[in-house]
Amino acid sequence: MSKQIIEWDLSNLYKGTDDPKINKDMKNIEKLAMKFNSEVKSKLVDASLKPAQLKEWYITLEEIFERMFYLNLFSVLLYSTTSIDDKVKELKAKMEEFSVKINEIVVFFELELNFISEEKYQELLNSPELTNYRHALEFNRLKKDHQ
Repeated sequence: MSKQIIEWDLSNLYKGTDDPKINKDMKNIEKLAMKFNSEVKSKLVDASLKPAQLKEWYITLEEIFERMFYLNLFSVLLYSTTSIDDKVKELKAKMEEFSVKINEIVVFFELELNFISEEKYQELLNSPELTNYRHALEFNRLKKDHQ
């Protein structure tokens, strides 16, 4: 049996470890995360929070994580085929650090959601506008006692 080397064609994501698009995407993600933080932090516990507003915030959060996913996907798939290349190792480490940084910027969202009163939480949970986020709300609420 011969060993076949796996080679991913990742050019639809990035051209290589030094593709300038990587740093550009990282800057855009960080900018979006910082904007999200400044616009949303401390507003989740407001009693007047409307389902439509929470939905918009979830959509923005999804966009942040989706963009991060592609950066991480590229580094992990590249690393899985060329783990001895120092540039690939550096990129993978850079993406891991970047993920931590972005998560630190947006982690308040999950924490603050659990400070919503039970009455308000039930209102949001049962809102037709938040149907697609019902599981996220329920799963997040399960962590309330462990914060």
